[in-house]
Amino acid sequence: EGVRVRIIGARDNLPADILGLLEEAESLTRGNTGTTLVIAFNYGARDEIARAARRIAERVAAGELRSEDVDASTMDAHMDTAGLPELDLIIPHQRRAAAVQLPPLAVGLCRTGFPALPVARFRPRRPAGRTG
Repeated sequence: EGVRVRIIGARDNLPADILGLLEEAESLTRGNTGTTLVIAFNYGARDEIARAARRIAERVAAGELRSEDVDASTMDAHMDTAGLPELDLIIPHQRRAAAVQLPPLAVGLCRTGFPALPVARFRPRRPAGRTG
Protein backbone atom coordinates (compact mmCIF):
# COMPACT_ATOMS: atom_id res chain seq x y z
CA GLU A 1 0.00 0.00 0.00
CA GLY A 2 1.95 2.99 1.27
CA VAL A 3 1.61 6.67 0.41
CA ARG A 4 1.94 7.85 -3.19
CA VAL A 5 3.43 11.35 -3.49
CA ARG A 6 2.35 13.70 -6.30
CA ILE A 7 3.81 17.16 -6.67
CA ILE A 8 1.74 19.81 -8.45
CA GLY A 9 2.89 23.27 -9.50
CA ALA A 10 5.26 24.87 -11.96
CA ARG A 11 8.49 22.94 -12.43
CA ASP A 12 10.17 25.15 -14.98
CA ASN A 13 12.85 27.43 -13.55
CA LEU A 14 13.35 25.24 -10.46
CA PRO A 15 16.96 24.49 -9.53
CA ALA A 16 18.04 21.06 -10.79
CA ASP A 17 18.63 19.70 -7.27
CA ILE A 18 15.12 20.67 -6.11
CA LEU A 19 13.53 19.30 -9.29
CA GLY A 20 15.47 16.06 -8.80
CA LEU A 21 14.16 15.67 -5.25
CA LEU A 22 10.56 16.23 -6.37
CA GLU A 23 10.88 13.73 -9.22
CA GLU A 24 12.56 11.18 -6.94
CA ALA A 25 9.74 11.41 -4.37
CA GLU A 26 7.18 10.77 -7.10
CA SER A 27 9.20 7.99 -8.70
CA LEU A 28 9.87 6.11 -5.45
CA THR A 29 6.18 6.15 -4.46
CA ARG A 30 4.54 5.79 -7.91
CA GLY A 31 3.43 2.18 -7.31
CA ASN A 32 1.94 2.79 -3.86
CA THR A 33 -1.82 2.36 -3.69
CA GLY A 34 -2.72 3.71 -0.25
CA THR A 35 -3.24 7.39 0.40
CA THR A 36 -2.13 9.92 -2.21
CA LEU A 37 -0.31 12.93 -0.76
CA VAL A 38 -0.50 15.89 -3.13
CA ILE A 39 2.05 18.61 -2.38
CA ALA A 40 1.50 21.97 -4.05
CA PHE A 41 5.07 23.22 -4.53
CA ASN A 42 5.70 26.44 -6.47
CA TYR A 43 1.95 26.41 -7.10
CA GLY A 44 -0.55 29.09 -8.09
CA ALA A 45 -4.09 28.32 -9.29
CA ARG A 46 -4.00 30.94 -12.04
CA ASP A 47 -0.64 29.66 -13.20
CA GLU A 48 -2.01 26.10 -13.30
CA ILE A 49 -4.98 27.25 -15.42
CA ALA A 50 -2.61 29.13 -17.77
CA ARG A 51 -0.38 26.04 -18.15
CA ALA A 52 -3.40 23.85 -18.92
CA ALA A 53 -4.75 26.38 -21.45
CA ARG A 54 -1.31 26.57 -23.08
CA ARG A 55 -1.11 22.77 -23.40
CA ILE A 56 -4.59 22.67 -24.93
CA ALA A 57 -3.73 25.50 -27.35
CA GLU A 58 -0.58 23.62 -28.42
CA ARG A 59 -2.66 20.51 -29.16
CA VAL A 60 -5.18 22.57 -31.16
CA ALA A 61 -2.36 24.24 -33.12
CA ALA A 62 -0.81 20.82 -33.86
CA GLY A 63 -4.15 19.55 -35.17
CA GLU A 64 -4.48 16.95 -32.40
CA LEU A 65 -7.61 18.58 -30.97
CA ARG A 66 -10.38 20.70 -32.46
CA SER A 67 -11.16 23.93 -30.59
CA GLU A 68 -14.89 23.14 -30.61
CA ASP A 69 -14.14 19.91 -28.74
CA VAL A 70 -12.53 21.73 -25.81
CA ASP A 71 -14.75 21.49 -22.75
CA ALA A 72 -14.45 21.15 -18.96
CA SER A 73 -13.23 17.55 -19.20
CA THR A 74 -10.51 18.62 -21.66
CA MET A 75 -9.40 21.30 -19.21
CA ASP A 76 -9.47 18.82 -16.33
CA ALA A 77 -7.28 16.38 -18.29
CA HIS A 78 -4.61 19.08 -18.72
CA MET A 79 -4.54 20.35 -15.12
CA ASP A 80 -1.78 19.43 -12.65
CA THR A 81 -4.33 17.29 -10.78
CA ALA A 82 -5.27 15.18 -13.83
CA GLY A 83 -5.76 11.56 -12.83
CA LEU A 84 -6.07 12.31 -9.13
CA PRO A 85 -9.17 11.70 -7.01
CA GLU A 86 -10.97 14.72 -5.56
CA LEU A 87 -9.15 16.19 -2.56
CA ASP A 88 -10.49 15.27 0.87
CA LEU A 89 -8.40 17.71 2.89
CA ILE A 90 -6.50 20.86 2.02
CA ILE A 91 -4.05 22.31 4.51
CA PRO A 92 -3.33 25.86 3.37
CA HIS A 93 -0.13 27.83 3.64
CA GLN A 94 0.15 29.71 6.92
CA ARG A 95 -0.52 33.12 5.34
CA ARG A 96 -3.89 31.90 4.06
CA ALA A 97 -5.03 29.92 7.08
CA ALA A 98 -7.80 31.80 8.81
CA ALA A 99 -8.23 29.82 12.00
CA VAL A 100 -5.17 27.64 12.53
CA GLN A 101 -1.42 28.02 12.38
CA LEU A 102 0.08 25.38 10.08
CA PRO A 103 3.42 24.69 8.43
CA PRO A 104 4.12 26.81 5.32
CA LEU A 105 3.08 24.16 2.81
CA ALA A 106 -0.14 23.51 0.95
CA VAL A 107 -0.97 19.83 1.15
CA GLY A 108 -3.94 17.86 -0.12
CA LEU A 109 -4.77 14.32 0.85
CA CYS A 110 -6.83 12.11 -1.43
CA ARG A 111 -8.84 9.27 0.03
CA THR A 112 -8.00 5.63 -0.60
CA GLY A 113 -7.55 4.88 3.09
CA PHE A 114 -7.68 8.29 4.79
CA PRO A 115 -5.31 8.60 7.76
CA ALA A 116 -6.28 9.93 11.16
CA LEU A 117 -4.86 13.41 11.72
CA PRO A 118 -3.48 14.56 15.09
CA VAL A 119 -5.89 17.49 15.47
CA ALA A 120 -4.37 18.46 18.81
CA ARG A 121 -1.24 19.61 16.99
CA PHE A 122 -3.15 22.40 15.24
CA ARG A 123 -3.16 25.54 17.37
CA PRO A 124 -5.75 28.29 17.02
CA ARG A 125 -4.28 31.62 15.95
CA ARG A 126 -4.40 34.50 18.34
CA PRO A 127 -5.54 37.85 16.98
CA ALA A 128 -2.69 40.32 16.45
CA GLY A 129 -1.85 42.33 19.55
CA ARG A 130 -3.49 39.91 22.02
CA THR A 131 -1.56 38.00 24.63
CA GLY A 132 -2.50 35.04 26.76
